[in-house]
Amino acid sequence: MQNGTSEMKYESFTSVRETADSFYLYISNSAAFLLTKSDFTQGTPDELRQLLQEKIKRYK
Repeated sequence: MQNGTSEMKYESFTSVRETADSFYLYISNSAAFLLTKSDFTQGTPDELRQLLQEKIKRYK
């Protein structure tokens, strides 16, 4: 793991919500990791969307 990164298993996320600007990866009903699309330095939002749709059942 590098500085500024985190590793989690897909099973840790209870659901995912996507807005025009961000991805919200929920770990509980009231707590989520926020990934802002404009801050991506590797990959694209489209690539992440596809991966999350495959791995997380509750994708919104």
